[in-house]
Amino acid sequence: MGKINKLIFICFFSLILASNITFAQEQKIIVPAYFGPGTQWDTMLADPSVVDSVIVNNHGGPGASFDQSYKDAIDRAKGLGITIFGYVQTEYATRDQQAIFSDIDKYYSWYAVDGIFLDQGVRRGGNESYYQAIYNYIKSKGGFVILNTGTVPYESYMQYADAILTHENSFDFYINSYQPGTWVNENDSWSYWVSNYPPERFYHIIYATSQNQLQSAILASKTRNVYYIYITDEDSSSLGYVSYGTLPSYWSSEISSLGISRENAPPPATLPSETVVLGNETNETSEPPMNETAPQEEKGILEQLADSVTFVVNSFLEFLVNCFMKFQCLPTPSG
Repeated sequence: MGKINKLIFICFFSLILASNITFAQEQKIIVPAYFGPGTQWDTMLADPSVVDSVIVNNHGGPGASFDQSYKDAIDRAKGLGITIFGYVQTEYATRDQQAIFSDIDKYYSWYAVDGIFLDQGVRRGGNESYYQAIYNYIKSKGGFVILNTGTVPYESYMQYADAILTHENSFDFYINSYQPGTWVNENDSWSYWVSNYPPERFYHIIYATSQNQLQSAILASKTRNVYYIYITDEDSSSLGYVSYGTLPSYWSSEISSLGISRENAPPPATLPSETVVLGNETNETSEPPMNETAPQEEKGILEQLADSVTFVVNSFLEFLVNCFMKFQCLPTPSG
């Protein structure tokens, strides 16, 4: 690293230490394993200390019938201490709840999963009762819930899941367009609230990330208060969506770079016994129009001012992060 690089590095981390930005010191991988048992599972389970959880998806759900190969793979993973989530679609709060309950029952009966990953939900208010019933059903089985909003939802949804997937988008979007808050139409403003919660409440998936961009993605994620992460070079350009049909080509580099230790991980978040869950919205434009209700409390002038100052400081720090990462890609001056 040249002298200029070193100076930028020192200045950057000095500002970080002088600010209130939250760094995720340790991170864990949750793998969306939308591929069947086989060599990919063997690779994924080769180092169980770095894989915290696996999301099982057999053609959009638990599958039409019991599959012994899935049972064997899941049992093997659970024997290594890995948490298993079953993938369930909610179709933006339009899917029949009894069909969802049926999928959940199959996952628990056939594969004894540890929790459910709710996909295709919404981030806006107005569907709380729909998701409350689903959440309570999962909790009645003692399961954990991951809620995939794909982007940051209204803050009120934080009490409704053990972890929320608040970013599912490309590396380019993550570096240039990520927002640690959500637009609240009723208030005609952004609500920046992510830093109010511990990192283990959040999960990010960063796709379309090349191996050369891997370290930059990890560094950026550590400034964004996220504990669970998955980075892949799979792109959505050919299919219009990301299939998660294979592990990233740089899988070994990813797990070694994150340097995760299961033994030092914090326990899952404990939630109230009667709460609501909200589903996910990977693509904002694909969500049907919803009756938006923002259950946000009024904030005083000083609190609003404090929020604004915090956002400005964190935005400036993220700008420095981006500059640092881009500068790292430049050739080091000779001499």
